Amino acid sequence: QTPSVDVVASAAVIHDARTARTDTQTRYELFASGELLGASFDARLSSDNGGQPQSLRVRAYRSDPNGNLFGPLHATHAAIGDTVIWLLLLLL
Repeated sequence: QTPSVDVVASAAVIHDARTARTDTQTRYELFASGELLGASFDARLSSDNGGQPQSLRVRAYRSDPNGNLFGPLHATHAAIGDTVIWLLLLLL
């Protein structure tokens, strides 16, 4: 699988004439996929409205349509991950 990275970014300026308050919002999402150490992977990093990293989701997997994964179990697909990792927990 050819590695790929996609970026989705947005910015907005919101002005409330009644309160004369102006807010800005910046968001992004990074999507990556490819192969590493014999397994395929997908990853997604997203931000909050302030542009700060908010969550990271990662999944690694292997597929074999012939059922040759895990020997006698004859598995056709094995995966790990796709869990939400809050970046705050990574800093603790």
